[in-house]
Amino acid sequence: MKNNKTLKFVAALLCMAALACTPKAYVNQQRVENNGGNRTITSKMAFGKQDLSTIKEEWQDEILTETGESMVLNKYPEPERNKQLAKKGALLDAQRKLAEKVSNIKLNATTTMKDFETTDFVQSRISTYLKEVEVLSETYDEKNKTYKVSVQMKKSKLVEVLEEYFK
Repeated sequence: MKNNKTLKFVAALLCMAALACTPKAYVNQQRVENNGGNRTITSKMAFGKQDLSTIKEEWQDEILTETGESMVLNKYPEPERNKQLAKKGALLDAQRKLAEKVSNIKLNATTTMKDFETTDFVQSRISTYLKEVEVLSETYDEKNKTYKVSVQMKKSKLVEVLEEYFK
């Protein structure tokens, strides 16, 4: 039950960030009409004053793209395994960048001092949902030993995530 509330909360944050972080409220309205013994129930999902179906239609052709990059490290004796790890790292980097575009980022920073030397530790945390992220290209640069992965996602998928969690 708590996990479901967390998912709804994260989805609401996602929508707020995607709609320019405006302080509008998400509304799931239901209207019941009685017409001579016939009962009609209509549902309308809205964000602020804008209907979600309208937002989805407006965003239908908009696409978010990002590219991630990762170095090939000699962590394992098998070169192919190291390449696959770099490829996965590049994909995760691209997805993280995509998530940062549509959500809020929480930063924690700590500075410690010992023997007049400072050490900084910065940690970022992001919680969001991405849906149907498509890999556009994967390239390996032999000279620099790096992998690059480009991904894309339709902006309208953000509304679909909201529709799923607020049903």
